[in-house]
Amino acid sequence: KALPSGQREGETNWIVGACNLWTSGWPESDPADDARLTLGQIYYDQKKPAAAARAYSQIPASSSRYASAQLQAGQSYLNAFHEAVSSSSKKLPASQIAKWQAAAQTHLQTGITKSQQQNAIAKKPADELIAAKASLSQILIDKGEYDRSIELLTAKPYPVLKAIAVED
Repeated sequence: KALPSGQREGETNWIVGACNLWTSGWPESDPADDARLTLGQIYYDQKKPAAAARAYSQIPASSSRYASAQLQAGQSYLNAFHEAVSSSSKKLPASQIAKWQAAAQTHLQTGITKSQQQNAIAKKPADELIAAKASLSQILIDKGEYDRSIELLTAKPYPVLKAIAVED
């Protein structure tokens, strides 16, 4: 049963407060990483992709969840970019929009590299990795970097085209 809006908002605020307590009090701990992931998911659910991206991007490189967090940060920054570009009601400075696209590219590339290193022995890549490669390819196409985009979609390890191919 869904909670009434006011109660849901109160509980969300309480969870955000608890997460911020963990991240400020014990920033290098596994529970702090859990808190950052929770914050990212809350902001994503609230349709605040830039805030979600900031939460995901705070997971340290030493964390076992770093690669996944980088992919989530990149996807969230890309969502913020797309929302800003397609929104006619909120006009943001072009410099802010460009920063989100650049941040998306950086985080996706980092996450892809780290994920491929972690999955080096896996025969099938994680769906998250394939989605990130497709998103990065889209950014590269938007920037006119067609050859890099094609390479990303077709090159090993884990070519996107092979991952999405439908068998006869």
